[in-house]
Amino acid sequence: MDTKFTLKLTVAAIALAFVSGSLQAYADEFGGEGTADQGAYASVFNNMDTDDDGTLDKNEVKNDKLFKDSFADADKNRDGLIDMEEYSEHRRAKEQQNVKRVLSDAELVTRVKAKLVKDAGLKSMKINVDAHKTTVILSGFVDTQAQADQAVAVAKSVDGVSNVKSSLVVKQ
Repeated sequence: MDTKFTLKLTVAAIALAFVSGSLQAYADEFGGEGTADQGAYASVFNNMDTDDDGTLDKNEVKNDKLFKDSFADADKNRDGLIDMEEYSEHRRAKEQQNVKRVLSDAELVTRVKAKLVKDAGLKSMKINVDAHKTTVILSGFVDTQAQADQAVAVAKSVDGVSNVKSSLVVKQ
């Protein structure tokens, strides 16, 4: 098999694994019950609606990570309550934002990894690359401090990278 093709396939597989893991982590963090279908939100909404009035107040959403800091944004009609429609619309919008961010992070990981692979001075397969909100995290082992510094420089040179955190360890 052609080396370039194998490399591209490997990078694509890594990106796919990253996206899958990130989406699962998001689903776990926010209850995992949200989908684009309002009906899927109903059970979560009803569980939060402790006074069974068909709306949520600030007290009812205080333990929900998605709503506790953005209650005012979700309350479109500014009545101090979130109804099922407002709940679904807000949750769907936040989930879409997160999917876009995760895909953007996966793209950054792929682009950084590709640049590391192209750099002859780096053993890139020993360098792990992750990203979160445009910050790239490098980890793994390198032979010299110069390689660690070069990996950071390569990562910083990728468009869209705002910050690089290095946990690279120089082998002794």
